[in-house]
Amino acid sequence: MSSGLSASEKNMVIIIGLTNKPQNLDFALLQHGRFGKQFKFDKPTYKERVSFFVKECERRMMDPKRFDIVKLAQETEGVSFGTLLAVTKRAFLLAKVAEVGVKQEHFEQALDTEAKNIIF
Repeated sequence: MSSGLSASEKNMVIIIGLTNKPQNLDFALLQHGRFGKQFKFDKPTYKERVSFFVKECERRMMDPKRFDIVKLAQETEGVSFGTLLAVTKRAFLLAKVAEVGVKQEHFEQALDTEAKNIIF
């Protein structure tokens, strides 16, 4: 069975580079034939953050209306989706350790440690 690729395509190597600081890349790397394509992933917008928190609550079988999602979205401006997920996971962990249902206070505490880097 043929894969539909020529011998030269089967031996092709693809290199992917990642950076959080594209402004520090050497201009030569951006020349044609090197790292020619760039894909940018911006931080989530307010609307995307609201949607994220709603979906995470629903995914865990919780009513998002029990929480102040608007406040959570406002207080997470400028953070990545990874940080939003860390906040959510921390809130659920805090509730589990306390052996109670997840409350707004768990999200607030998780925001402090995960998004604002406030250590108690």
